[in-house]
Parts: sequence; structure tokens; C-alpha cells
Amino acid sequence: MEKIINIEVLKNNIEKLSKTLPSLNIDSIYIEQNEEIEKIIYRDNKLHELRSCSKLLVSMAIGIAIDRKMKVSGKAISLDTEIYPVIEKIVDIRNEDNLLKIKKWTIRTLLTHTTGYESQMMSEKYIENIDENKLLDYALNYDIPYEPNERYAYNNVEPFVFSVFFKKHLI
Repeated sequence: MEKIINIEVLKNNIEKLSKTLPSLNIDSIYIEQNEEIEKIIYRDNKLHELRSCSKLLVSMAIGIAIDRKMKVSGKAISLDTEIYPVIEKIVDIRNEDNLLKIKKWTIRTLLTHTTGYESQMMSEKYIENIDENKLLDYALNYDIPYEPNERYAYNNVEPFVFSVFFKKHLI
């Protein structure tokens, strides 16, 4: 099969572009072509930020757990598996209204970002001064004004809670 992209031309153009526009902040670029992966740029001396990619990775992990029939409290995990029984012993939810809502959270609720939060409240700018050991406490005691499964709000709370869920029970 003939190459669709001339890799050398692409490398030169990307290098020129990244020097011309340093604000692009390109860490790495890989191209897959003819079932081969070519590394175009990779800066290994720099931390690579994944950001929203974590949502995809967490969703894949949940899908794998469901497919493998992993168990929570003796029952096969499903989209309707409740989250609270797994996390209840590791966080003190002081806000009673939040507690009632969190008890309704299921894997589906977290995957669909319908936990009841108003908006994003766990991105880097909101949590930069919070001790990482207190992030779960921060997230679950932060005001949850809406009922679960009623309103979509893009947030980082859900993949974070999933990470705790996996760490405390499935791993």
C-alpha cells in the first residue's frame, strides 16, 4: 500500500509550526499509517497533560469491568451498580442533602455526568490549593444543587470518583 502522508515533509512542517507558534504547546504527535506508528514529535522531558482523555479511559475501564463481570459486594458490576456503598467508609459527607443525592449515584450517573453538580468545579484552577488527600472530601461536600440523572454538567468529579471506586474495591 502506498503511503498517504510523506512523514518527512510532515515532520518538517510540524517543527516549523511549533517554533513559529510556541503557544501550541505540542508535546507529542504520532501518525499511524499502513498499520505502522511513526513518532513525529515526543518531548520526554515534559509532563504530558491528559485532561479530558481521562474520561475516555475511565469509561473504557468501566466497560472492561462490566464485560469481565467483575463483582461489587458479590454482584456483577453493571451500569446500575451504586457507587456509595464502595466509597462510604472513606469519606465523611457532612452535607446531608449531598449524601441523599450521592446515595442515588450509579455507574451510569457518573458516566453521563448527571451527578447533580451545577458546573465544572474540579478542574486545575479550582483544586490547585487543595491537598490531594482531601480531594474526595472536597468533591463530595461541594454543593450538589440538582437531583442525580436530571441535569448534565461536564465535570472532572465523575472520573475522579471512578478512580476512587476502582482503587478501593476493584483493584
